[in-house]
Amino acid sequence: MNSIIDLPASVTRESLIELEDHLKLSEIPTFEDDDWADANEGGELVHEFAAGLYVRKAVVPAGMLFITKIHKKTHPYFMLSGKCRVLTEDGVEDMVGPRHGLTPAGTKRLIYVVEDVTWYTVHATDKLTPDEVEKEVIAKDYGELSFTSAEIKNLTKQKD
Repeated sequence: MNSIIDLPASVTRESLIELEDHLKLSEIPTFEDDDWADANEGGELVHEFAAGLYVRKAVVPAGMLFITKIHKKTHPYFMLSGKCRVLTEDGVEDMVGPRHGLTPAGTKRLIYVVEDVTWYTVHATDKLTPDEVEKEVIAKDYGELSFTSAEIKNLTKQKD
């Protein structure tokens, strides 16, 4: 890696967790949970609930490097604007908004924000607070993941 935006070609789940632990112990500023939004000029986080849906809007300033949490459920995302480099087990992807896609269950990402990003995620839930939603859709570790046979088929299709 020559610079912060030159990411390795691929990564394992274990190496992402090791990197996350290393960053927490380093002198690089790190934030717990959603504290990044208030601590960074231009950062914004908005939570909305409607008809069994939780909609999360994140405006993430350029220059941020972060590792996402582990998603328990497949859900849609909408990147309205910006540019970022994303590293997952499947490799590096340069993402430019506008675009949308699905975040598969079991996903954990390393993201470097090249240009300010506006990102929405949507989760089907009957929960009414961000903390309750997080307990439902975020895994504490990979061992907490459990998939139905339909989800396993969907994950297999997405890898092909």
